[in-house]
Amino acid sequence: MADDTSPSTPSPKNLKFPDWQGEFEAALLEADPQKLRERLETAEVAMFLRSQALVHSSDGHVEKQAIRDAVTKLRLIQTEKLGYPDWNTKSNRISRDRYASEARSTCGRQCDYAFHGAPLV
Repeated sequence: MADDTSPSTPSPKNLKFPDWQGEFEAALLEADPQKLRERLETAEVAMFLRSQALVHSSDGHVEKQAIRDAVTKLRLIQTEKLGYPDWNTKSNRISRDRYASEARSTCGRQCDYAFHGAPLV
């Protein structure tokens, strides 16, 4: 039987937030740009789903902050390694704010627009 674990896939036993942290750490460790895009997307989906599960939770503050920090790191990887636009530059702030407004109106107030391509502000 083949072992599905590899150095780029952290063991769920060692993770504080196993619902999304494994995918996030795999994205951080990925060196291949083609695979990186896929890993980033997988991590974003896992974090989005977990953040939605925590929307009405009163005891998930630490995990919510960890997700916000992880999203910030993913955005940095996207800009530096994959050439995505930097949403924090002055020229992109207007676009970012407009995009955030559209995302909120599409998803509703509880939707965290960071998962639509704009960072948390």
